[in-house]
Amino acid sequence: METTPVFQTQEERLMVDAKSQRLRIGIPLESTWAENRVALTPEGVHLLVAQGHEVVLESNAGSAARYSDREYAEAGAEVTTDRRVVFGCPVLAKVEAPCEAEWPLMAQGQVLFSTLQPGTLTPAFVDALKAKRITALATEAFSTKRVGLPLCVRWPKLVAARQLPSRWSTSPRGPAARATRWVRSLEFRPPRL
Repeated sequence: METTPVFQTQEERLMVDAKSQRLRIGIPLESTWAENRVALTPEGVHLLVAQGHEVVLESNAGSAARYSDREYAEAGAEVTTDRRVVFGCPVLAKVEAPCEAEWPLMAQGQVLFSTLQPGTLTPAFVDALKAKRITALATEAFSTKRVGLPLCVRWPKLVAARQLPSRWSTSPRGPAARATRWVRSLEFRPPRL
């Protein structure tokens, strides 16, 4: 019995110019009523800044999730009260989709990471994105082979991990380490419309 060989792609990290790969990421204050989450934690900011990226945070964006502006600043974020500066970043990360009042603030050619919920998008929102040539990535469409749609399933677990004692978060087997491994395992799966 003859078996056919299985071929798999091999990942290789290539040397790239750091300047050409630098991102400027904006994290605005969520405008949706009763939204207590923030798109990026101070730990996430630290990881991005350590890789040479810039993070611009709107003041008090993390306060509802119990993160202070000071924590973000210590992690390397630029904290500002000017919404135009945050929304002017080439990459914008939000928990909820931008509301109608935020559309004019968004930059031409921007990349938006947000829960877009394709079934609830209005034609006006889609037209606003198209007019500014914004690339919108629905975070609910990121999936793993093992879990499916982890951002929809795991939010409560990640929020609970924030409440655990700090000695657990530094353990290589603790919640923070598991969350980091989980984020690295994400793949993008385009939503079916």
